[in-house]
Amino acid sequence: MPLEGVDVLDQLALRSTGAPADPAPQPDWLEQWFPLANDVRFDDGVTLAEANALALYYSPRLRAARAREDISEALVIQAGVLKNPQLFLGPRLSLEEATSIVPASVYWQVPLWGQRSARKESALAGLDVSQLEVVDAELATLQAVRNGFLRLERRRSEEDAYAAAAAFSSDLVRWIEQLRAAGEADPAAVYLVRSERDGIHFALARARARRVAARIELLELVGLLPDAAVEFVTADARTMPSNEALDETQALLRVPALRRAHAEYDAAEAALKLAVRKQYPTVRLGLEYESDRGEVFLGPGLLLSLPLFDRNQGGIAAAERARGLARENYTAALLRASHRVARSRTRVDAAASSLEVYREGALREADSALTALKDRLRLGRATPLEAVATQSALARTRVQVLELEEQLYAARFELAVASGLALSPTTQPAPEELPQ
Repeated sequence: MPLEGVDVLDQLALRSTGAPADPAPQPDWLEQWFPLANDVRFDDGVTLAEANALALYYSPRLRAARAREDISEALVIQAGVLKNPQLFLGPRLSLEEATSIVPASVYWQVPLWGQRSARKESALAGLDVSQLEVVDAELATLQAVRNGFLRLERRRSEEDAYAAAAAFSSDLVRWIEQLRAAGEADPAAVYLVRSERDGIHFALARARARRVAARIELLELVGLLPDAAVEFVTADARTMPSNEALDETQALLRVPALRRAHAEYDAAEAALKLAVRKQYPTVRLGLEYESDRGEVFLGPGLLLSLPLFDRNQGGIAAAERARGLARENYTAALLRASHRVARSRTRVDAAASSLEVYREGALREADSALTALKDRLRLGRATPLEAVATQSALARTRVQVLELEEQLYAARFELAVASGLALSPTTQPAPEELPQ
């Protein structure tokens, strides 16, 4: 199979022109956390459900994980195959009588002591680990897509906020220049207003660049080229159900990272069983044939490996220590998962409390403050310093609220994923969205 970079690039370009295969149906409770579209269309904007379907089909990380899973499946096939027979052929030449002897033998290893089943059990355990790696990668990818939608929505709103501030700052510049022409404003005031306008326009350009970067990052997540003619519809990124469950401990144990660590322990246990089986003798049965000057000898044969010196004690000891390491890894994974939940809950509380302060304080007064400033400017009662300070404060408040909203929704989703509540069928189905 030749690999040509140009052909691969052409195949990547075709992804944004056709829909991938239909995903498998999901339970309703899981669909609310990880929506998947059955029909992906690019002409009317890509929704979160469509982006999830694209990511599950095209994500480079997932395709690599599934390729490793395919390798593990092949190893399972190999583990269940019997050992090949061994064939020996002569001839032998007699140096004294110048005659030849033609010996031949065929031996086949008898699958005793459960070695074959132990090999297959070990391979199946490795397949379980690979499958859970795929599940873990799928969950991380879907979470990254959700965060990408939240980030892109924030960048778009941030750009709109700076665009409004830039338009208002341009009005301020025209106003202060009129005052200077009338002799009512000094050069310092003119400089202050112009400097504020230039700063706002710089912030607008930076916000626009960040919005473009967020879109490109999202395209990479779903496996499309950066110049793909695809737009994302981010309006539904904040909608998610409540994250309540009946048993938080059982929900936490459903996290794929913990399940994978448990599967790795099972794989280490299966490897230890296989190492124990290898301490028993190897038994080979066969048939021997020999022809000596026209006389033919034929009979059965038996070969035994006598474990007098090497009873695979080193292999068993290494497998035991590998199992102990797998247990420690599971304990560490459980500890990390618990701390991840605690950190996510802390971020949720911090973002929610900070957002509440803004909503009850500066944000509530923002519209009335802007209206009052415009009225005072129209009546000539506002000073340049007051106008610049008010405009700067309003822009900072709106941008800070947008950042806190992104942090809150991302932290809520992170908490649901980290705690396993998003993977638990006990999750309450009622959708929940913060008030605007």
